[in-house]
Amino acid sequence: MSRSGGYDTPAEPAITGEVGEITTDSASIYAGREDYGRLLSTVSKGDQIVVTGQTDTYYAVAMSNHTIGFILKSSVQLMNWQVSTSGVTDTTDGQPTSAAESQIDCPLADGLLQAAMNYKGVTPYLWGGNTMQGIDCSGFVKAVYSQNGIALPRTAADQSRIGYDVPLSDPTQWMPGDRVYFQCHHDYIDHTGMYMGNGFFIHSSINHHGVDIDKITEPYYWQHLVCVRRSAEMVAALQTATGGTTIAKAGTPDLESSEE
Repeated sequence: MSRSGGYDTPAEPAITGEVGEITTDSASIYAGREDYGRLLSTVSKGDQIVVTGQTDTYYAVAMSNHTIGFILKSSVQLMNWQVSTSGVTDTTDGQPTSAAESQIDCPLADGLLQAAMNYKGVTPYLWGGNTMQGIDCSGFVKAVYSQNGIALPRTAADQSRIGYDVPLSDPTQWMPGDRVYFQCHHDYIDHTGMYMGNGFFIHSSINHHGVDIDKITEPYYWQHLVCVRRSAEMVAALQTATGGTTIAKAGTPDLESSEE
């Protein structure tokens, strides 16, 4: 969702659309289809938006206050990602990473996904931040889980010690709501996000200047991924949803503590 003065009132209803990436140095989003309509937002090259419709020359864009803006098609490259508050789908093949994840209806996972999506495109990255006005990666994960009744420590390294160990090398066992941890710039865990299903995760990213979605199998993220964790509350919710045993097993990573 693009920024539209909605920091304090993130959209709550579900928003569904296709992710688009800005390809020009800057682009304007207007309240109407005409060039001289009221300016709602200006976006920069590399920013991502949610496209919900189109005209001959414009894409309709979901704004953070749940209104619709319009941006020139020539400024946008569609990414073949279908996105909503209930998760994302890679529309290049339409197949989820795991058949299991598409068959389980878990209210806790849905709540985590919706809470996370309320930050997307609305909240900028801010080291040490923990509010809608600015947030870092571990602050984002902590906030999203806290909104769903799950308490986590403040730093990514400390968070990675909480919960169950999900097999790192087998994404078919990952579920929406699992937490993913990376060693990007140091010899300790210094980045985190939340897995959304279908091979995507959401995180507060310096590179994206805020909360955004990436594919976990992109070489950079895949090479720096060191562990996947499932909160005990999620394990219990999945057991209730499936009526059986979930795939995660207990485990504690042998990793040094650190501050982000």
